[in-house]
Amino acid sequence: MATKSDRMEHLSSKQKIAVSALAGGLSDTEASKIASVNRSTLNQWKLHNVRFKAALAIESNIIREESIKAAVGRFRRLKDASYKTILDGIERGCLVTARWYLEKTCLESDLKMVNEVEQLSQLQDEDVNSIMETMAKDRVKEYLDKQRVDQLERIDIEESMVRKVTARLIEEFNNKELENE
Repeated sequence: MATKSDRMEHLSSKQKIAVSALAGGLSDTEASKIASVNRSTLNQWKLHNVRFKAALAIESNIIREESIKAAVGRFRRLKDASYKTILDGIERGCLVTARWYLEKTCLESDLKMVNEVEQLSQLQDEDVNSIMETMAKDRVKEYLDKQRVDQLERIDIEESMVRKVTARLIEEFNNKELENE
């Protein structure tokens, strides 16, 4: 199972602190202060450091998934308690109590919140895919440079290599996510 330290092994200690702060919901200004770096440094990491962006996306996704699970758990507990109260009211012939409880519970708004969080999670998955593709492009470029592949050959093979490496990275990421559950 991949641990938090495994996911951030290639980052400096300040980058790890910044990732945790940003993934936890702090602003760029707050995260840069906590990590003891200039805000422009943090912005450079966010814009240009592929490993930093990947670690941030993964940590944010994990936190978002934990929030989804917590919201779903709260929703289920509230729903169960509500149904029990409603059924008790119906069994006792007290339909006014059952109706009142239905009107006062926030089931609809809780369900709406769960749906919104799930939609955000889907957007996060798209971000992860984009980051994985960027990482794949970097790896393929590095590999082709090492192999001294000329520009004409690159045109023929680079795109398919990027697709294959991206698919492998996404698969590895998804497998690690499953291990974390």
